[in-house]
This record gives sequence, structure tokens and C-alpha cells, in this order.
Amino acid sequence: MPKVCATDAWRRERLDKDDTMIKKALCIGNVAYTEQTLANPTNDARDVAGQLKALGFECIELADATIANIQEALKRFSENLHDAEVGLFFFAGHGMQIDGDNYLTAFNTDFENELDAKYSCLPLNQVIETLERGENPTSIIACTLTAKIDALSSLAFFCR
Repeated sequence: MPKVCATDAWRRERLDKDDTMIKKALCIGNVAYTEQTLANPTNDARDVAGQLKALGFECIELADATIANIQEALKRFSENLHDAEVGLFFFAGHGMQIDGDNYLTAFNTDFENELDAKYSCLPLNQVIETLERGENPTSIIACTLTAKIDALSSLAFFCR
């Protein structure tokens, strides 16, 4: 499981100081891919969401989500960022790169060819833009990815 915080003492100290801070998160874990089922992404997303909730985050959680589910959750997440001080997006599952752009795959992504795959995935740039347009001063993106088609880095972070 990815580490969300360093120590329990650190967590208690931060919670004491930040109990009024508004923090929003969207955590997605996809394992049930048609071609290649993965072992841990839904567990990772559930564990990260649990740790974030313990830190006072309001979390939207998705498991084995379709692209429509992911788009709807991202829209809800975006609408909730206006009053947040921290916005965090976590994704565990397949990722890929096509023509230099990175994509997060839904469990129903069409991998028949690059064009179909590209338009049945969530562009990582859409997540970045969602967080950039939010009125929250701090944004974090964390992904644990298993490469599909082209290599994507195994852990990617974007912070503002």
C-alpha cells in the first residue's frame, strides 16, 4: 500500500493543527480489466481513502469504474474544490502513454487500437486542469500505475 503519512505522531500533530482545513479527495482503483486483471489497485485506493479520511479528507471512492463513472466522479470532485484548501486525486490501475500524452484507464477501456483506447480513457491532463482550475491552494496527484501499451512512470506526482 502507498504511504499516505510518515508516522502516527505526525498524523496526530497535523490533525490537531488542521482540523478546520477543508480537504477533498477522489480515489479510484481499477482491477477488473478485460485483458489483464490486476491484484491490488482497489485495495490501494480503499487504503489510501481510509488514511485520507483519518486525516480529515472528504473522499469520493470508486472501484472498477467505467469511463462514464470516472468522468462523473471527476465532475463532482471539481464542483467540490471551490471551498477546499487541499485537493487530492489518487488513481491505481492501468495507465498508458499515447503520442506523448498520459491516460488513466477505466475498466471498460477499449484496447483494440490506440485511437479507441485514447478516447475511452481519462486524460491525465484533464485531472491536472481540474485541479488547476479549482480554487484550492494545494493540489496533489498520486498514481500507482501498471503500464498498458506504452510505459508510464510507476508513481507520478503533481503538486501546486
